[in-house]
Amino acid sequence: MKKLVVTAFLVVMLTFAFPFGNNDAKAAYNPEHDIYLEFTLPFDIPFLTEELAYKMFNIQEAIHAYLREHHNIDLEYSYIWIVINGKVVLAIDPPHPMVN
Repeated sequence: MKKLVVTAFLVVMLTFAFPFGNNDAKAAYNPEHDIYLEFTLPFDIPFLTEELAYKMFNIQEAIHAYLREHHNIDLEYSYIWIVINGKVVLAIDPPHPMVN
C-alpha cells in the first residue's frame, strides 16, 4: 500500500512539476549539471531503492521524449540525484522557469 501511495504521489508531483508553454529552443539532458545530494542515515528507508530511482529517471526521460516528439518542446534539463547510504534512491528532474 505504501508503494502505491508513494508512486501515485510521485506521478502527480511530476505531472505538475513540468512548466507549461511552448519553447522552440532545442536542448537536451545535461548530465554535467546533475546535482548529487548525499545523506548518511543510521537506517535504510525500505521503499527508496535504486530500482525506484532508475524507474523515475526512465519515466521522466519518456516524458521529455513525448514532449519533443508530439509537442515540439525540447527543454534543457538535468537531475537531482538523492543518494542515501551510498545508494542512489531518487532521481528528480526539477522544473526550470521558461525563458522566452
